Amino acid sequence: MVIQEELLDVLRERYPDGLTTSKLPNEASQIKFAVLKNKTEPEQGWKPLDFGSDDRPVDKGFQDNMMVAFAIAADGEDDVDFEVEFPSYDEEEEAGEAEEASDS
Repeated sequence: MVIQEELLDVLRERYPDGLTTSKLPNEASQIKFAVLKNKTEPEQGWKPLDFGSDDRPVDKGFQDNMMVAFAIAADGEDDVDFEVEFPSYDEEEEAGEAEEASDS
């Protein structure tokens, strides 16, 4: 649970009014984590992880540069949906075109 507490501290510091999609939880235990089911095919979704009070990220297989998602469970709920938006090449191209147009 240490990782949830650390993340909640950071979120409270950086987003005191809450995230754009949800309020910050009252309890760190409401923060849930997941890793990709298949690293090369993110469309297969996320595998939720259960953290015990003494578990550390390395105990759950976390590695450097690994994609990890978090979601905030509603009060009294354990199940959450991990909604992650991945940037697309189209978005990057549009951003580049907009930047070029503003430079003109």
